[in-house]
Amino acid sequence: MSSNLTVTFGVTCCDKDVRYINQCTHFIKSQTVQPDEVVVVCSGVKSQDIISYIEEHCRQNNYVFYNYPMWRLSSGWARNKAGLLTTSEIISFCDID
Repeated sequence: MSSNLTVTFGVTCCDKDVRYINQCTHFIKSQTVQPDEVVVVCSGVKSQDIISYIEEHCRQNNYVFYNYPMWRLSSGWARNKAGLLTTSEIISFCDID
């Protein structure tokens, strides 16, 4: 019996770690098997320039992006939010740092 389960890779980050987004994307793209979906959840990112950069980066890579700008939240909260945004049956998480 073959399985057609889909997989999401959830990336969580906060304002102090957004500088790793390019490196993280490189590692995702270098995997032998690509995930069906990538969800990036940030918190505490208030700079509109940085938000615009991440939004554009995610758009170019066909990633789902969500930012909670009010304050930095826990990685558990970010994982839960990514779980709500995903359309896959399986989700694997990675903190961007």
